Amino acid sequence: MTAAATDSVCSQTYSNIEIIIVDDGSTEPDSVGLSQHTDPRVTLIRHPVNQGAAAARNAGISQARGEFVAFLDSDDSWPSDKIEQQLKYMNSGAGRAIDLCCTGFYYSRIGRGRGKRVRLEINGTTSTNLLDGCFLSPGSTLMARRAFLHSLGPQNESLRRLEDWEWLLRASRITNIALLPKILAYVESNERVNFKSVALAGQTLRRLQGRAVFQQHGALGFLRFSASVDLECSVCALKYGRTQWLIFYIFRALISHPMRVLHFFGSAVRRQLCS
Repeated sequence: MTAAATDSVCSQTYSNIEIIIVDDGSTEPDSVGLSQHTDPRVTLIRHPVNQGAAAARNAGISQARGEFVAFLDSDDSWPSDKIEQQLKYMNSGAGRAIDLCCTGFYYSRIGRGRGKRVRLEINGTTSTNLLDGCFLSPGSTLMARRAFLHSLGPQNESLRRLEDWEWLLRASRITNIALLPKILAYVESNERVNFKSVALAGQTLRRLQGRAVFQQHGALGFLRFSASVDLECSVCALKYGRTQWLIFYIFRALISHPMRVLHFFGSAVRRQLCS
């Protein structure tokens, strides 16, 4: 974890927190930013070898003792009132408990300079929108009641990528995912991915969630979900110059759900025009 990430947690206006840092097999132990901190609220968990994001989050959840749990990925950071604002929102449910909440975020790529604001725009239910991908950035915006996380079960550690998407698909079947339309995280992508890991994760995600998606959303929902998984893989294939795989995934997505593909590319064009 970078020092900026650690600082953004330690400086929260809501101070009654425990800070659990999971060093997932880092080769640079000092990168967690602890050397500058004597904050007694900090607990460090070290994995001797890298086990993946799912394992790191699961380790943090198992160590947590508070009523709520929030996540922050290593390259990201929070504004100083993130926890305060999100707790206030989750405790103002007007008679209904909010189990899980995500927020908007500011997204940029490391070394690319200019970023963009990402607000949550939902058409329909979150479970339906999750058929199109993991748009909620749970890595750094999500806050949930710890009791709910234990009832939901851990993130799937067999997934080295797309683990947050699989986890939220499960969550959306048992609770409504609340969306706080404020920018409460700064998310930086370092693009440390490889094509094989994404392709394998896509295959595993379809196997793990395909039947449940079909039962909840029917055949069209399943085809929409399958097309979205293939489009996720196609983006990675394009990034790494895997032309044959790019054609394969786009073709398969077109067979599954042509309208999903048209919407995907239409959104990509709009993003380029607005950037």
